[in-house]
Amino acid sequence: MVNYDLLNEKIKETGYQRGYIASKMGLSLTSFSYKTNGKRKILLEEVPKFQRALNLTRKDVNDIFFADDVEK
Repeated sequence: MVNYDLLNEKIKETGYQRGYIASKMGLSLTSFSYKTNGKRKILLEEVPKFQRALNLTRKDVNDIFFADDVEK
């Protein structure tokens, strides 16, 4: 289960506009927004793109994309 709160926190920490990160990942801003807000699934093959675009550590990736329990 994806921890969207932590994902969005990491996006804010970059200091970049969401549109810039989306284009860096090859996504439209709309698609990026849907994915980061849980309206569309984040595909497994997209995880490395998030990792590179947000400069995430392996722990960050595990905590964000492979979280066991996420409070809603």
